[in-house]
Amino acid sequence: LDGEITLAKFANLGSDGQVMTSTGSSSPPAFEAAAAGGKLLQVVNIQAGATASNTGVMYMDDTIPQIGEGAEFMSLAITPAHASNILEITVYAEHSCNANTHNIFGFLFAVGTSNALAGMIYTQEIGNYMGIISFKHRMAAGGTSAITFKYRAGALGGTTRFNGNNDGRRAGGTCASSITIKEISA
Repeated sequence: LDGEITLAKFANLGSDGQVMTSTGSSSPPAFEAAAAGGKLLQVVNIQAGATASNTGVMYMDDTIPQIGEGAEFMSLAITPAHASNILEITVYAEHSCNANTHNIFGFLFAVGTSNALAGMIYTQEIGNYMGIISFKHRMAAGGTSAITFKYRAGALGGTTRFNGNNDGRRAGGTCASSITIKEISA
């Protein structure tokens, strides 16, 4: 080797679908077939900038939140390509509550199930203060029929506001909440 790295030297190496891999510190790299799985197959997203409020209650205990607790603020469906693929769901939601020292709960549900899949709790020290709930959940698709995911939120009491505070929406709807679902091959 002459010590120069040029595109021309790599032009005849490897083929479509191959990746460069290390063969050790004293030998040149090799081109091999890419590992199966881990490829991003599809992405669906909903972004909501509108404000909404509800007095639905969620509880601070050691039970899994149920689909009837709180209020629904966003939903999104995906139709997986294969049952063994992985779904990665990311939720980002902005909330406030008009009462002081209330926990605001945000949880993800799949239609047809009662138990929450994942979620977070945000503690608001000052009433009407806007805060973020953000989390990620990974699961096997489990089938090829459409799956609808719902984001529900609530507090121990008072009014829970989505994308704003008691005074209403802030920043003209640009402070938007979202759900993003990625399907990744198994």
